[in-house]
Amino acid sequence: MAVGSTRNGLHYEGTGGTPQKIPVGLDNPLPVNQGSYILKVEEPTTTITYLGKAIAGNTTSAAVWQVKRIDTSVLAADILFADGNVAFDNIWDNRAALSYS
Repeated sequence: MAVGSTRNGLHYEGTGGTPQKIPVGLDNPLPVNQGSYILKVEEPTTTITYLGKAIAGNTTSAAVWQVKRIDTSVLAADILFADGNVAFDNIWDNRAALSYS
């Protein structure tokens, strides 16, 4: 097993020349360089702003976007995610029709 590699959900790091298994999860995230991101911003009204983020090279019609909606019409601005999660599985072109929570 190569030092610094990942297999079967485990990350292997070298310690003293011997690879050691390190579980990967929410408490111990694996740093991943997935390349550059593109960011889209749209302000269709004075109180609504959409922010979209995806890996560079993707189209706005691909289901690879993380989309947020910022609503400043309330006393404390609401920042909500499409589908209520931070997943990169939305289509930027559909941002106005997505459900946010």
